[in-house]
Amino acid sequence: MISICPHCGSNRWNKSATATHITCPECSHSWPYRRGPLLLLTGCSGVGKTTTGVALSHMQQDFAVLDADMFYLPDDSAIITGMLEPICRFSAALNQQGTAILWTIAGGLDCIKGTYHRQFFSEVKCLALTCEPDELRRRMTEGRGITDEGWLNGSREYNAYFRTHNALGDIAFDKLDITRLSPNEAAKQVYAWMQSQPYK
Repeated sequence: MISICPHCGSNRWNKSATATHITCPECSHSWPYRRGPLLLLTGCSGVGKTTTGVALSHMQQDFAVLDADMFYLPDDSAIITGMLEPICRFSAALNQQGTAILWTIAGGLDCIKGTYHRQFFSEVKCLALTCEPDELRRRMTEGRGITDEGWLNGSREYNAYFRTHNALGDIAFDKLDITRLSPNEAAKQVYAWMQSQPYK
């Protein structure tokens, strides 16, 4: 409901937002809103995002953990409208209730700036999970039964990127090596990272 004008009821997607108010282009009415961060837990396929997210959701109840795969579309050209826009829209709505939400997401970070709802967040905070190459392969082959070499190599390269860079496009990310961490240990560190993020 963040995009619905409380004065004229317009739900058009061309409203503008400052750090404190949204303005309706139809009637020029402005109203305050809560501008929190968009929190993302990323990493390559098989690294342990979902496993960590599940452990995290069992440990704490003061936020929600959701998997971006719920919006998965096989056509990558639709990543903004099919995945990222719903994620941002949903998160912005929950922010209005003071509910923090952490999304597990593998790709598309460099496309977030192209979403309409990006303007409703104070910032995009991203934590990338990584692990050592041999451990990643073990997790994918033994843990998930993946044998496709193309998939394995793609994940290895994506993991290497996160281990050697600090940003993807205009999205900077922090890093957490979970090679030797249990799911609960990783979840505790992710929670500490979430707690360190300012909520405006």
